[in-house]
Amino acid sequence: MSNKEVEVLLNEIESRKNEYYLVLRNCQANRPNENATEWVDFFFNALINIQEQLMKKLEFKGVERNLIERHGTGPGTNYSLQ
Repeated sequence: MSNKEVEVLLNEIESRKNEYYLVLRNCQANRPNENATEWVDFFFNALINIQEQLMKKLEFKGVERNLIERHGTGPGTNYSLQ
């Protein structure tokens, strides 16, 4: 991950700091048998938000939305540039 990518992710988490710490505390509350599912969901949701923001920027600039073509589904799915 580049420094810029890390910065974007940190900014997303910073903007949702209260939610981040609430989810983290909920996960840690059941130590040593904590379930990290809620935190992982938060993390992936943050990545989805970043992706949506970037896609909006690309659409605003007139860049085609379907930049990557998917071949298949599930494990082993391959992608190629269009």
